[in-house]
Amino acid sequence: MRKLMKLSLLGILNALFLYLFFLPQGNFYRITRITGWSADSVSMWTNVVCLALFVIMSVSLYKLSRKFFYGEASAYWSVISWVPFYVLLIVANRWLLPITQAGDDPAPVTGLLMIASWFVFPIYITLITMFATTGRQQQK
Repeated sequence: MRKLMKLSLLGILNALFLYLFFLPQGNFYRITRITGWSADSVSMWTNVVCLALFVIMSVSLYKLSRKFFYGEASAYWSVISWVPFYVLLIVANRWLLPITQAGDDPAPVTGLLMIASWFVFPIYITLITMFATTGRQQQK
């Protein structure tokens, strides 16, 4: 039961990572309209936030995978365990932050990037899991 809880925690964090990565990109025009910033400023800050999120979440997912699942093959279930949590986050987003103005719709290319990320993200999780569960364990 503890393994299932740990696996669920990793699945939630993986889903949250992908969700937070695309949240500012999907709401680009809304952020521009609400804040009054120029599109260049919003683009720059979106890139900074996404890069910082990528680094922080990669390190934290590596450390948690290393701590919870070192030497265990069950860690690879995290490759697919993020999907239901991600779907719940997307549904909650559509319910809590509805698009009320037609100008707030994301660009069509944003959807293509999201679809591409759904295929690349499991490879990314697999690599983190592979590096975290193999190798030498640090002695405490």
